[in-house]
Amino acid sequence: MIEYILYFIIGGIIVTSSILLARIGHPILGGVLMVLPNLSLVGFYFINKTSGSNAVISTVKSSLIGTVFIWPIYMISLLYFIPKIGVNKALLIGVLISVILAVIFLLLWKYTFISIWLK
Repeated sequence: MIEYILYFIIGGIIVTSSILLARIGHPILGGVLMVLPNLSLVGFYFINKTSGSNAVISTVKSSLIGTVFIWPIYMISLLYFIPKIGVNKALLIGVLISVILAVIFLLLWKYTFISIWLK
């Protein structure tokens, strides 16, 4: 249980740092902090400690696919919807689009050649 609290604290520090940078007048630095591999670094480290390097390799592969296909669509949806409907609604729509794409990805993973590559 202590380890989950540690995961939460470390992830929270990274997100909080990004928000703080944006709030004090450095939104570009806050954005850069968000796209650096901070969360994956911490996540992969703890996945390795709990599940081993094979689990990290599988996670890296699926993260790579998500980064290449899902994340850009999420960001583009934010750029499109924020001016039209505001940040909160755009975030909701962006997350819904991402979840739909993630479900499609999981179905493709289960029923196509992608599953061979991810193993």
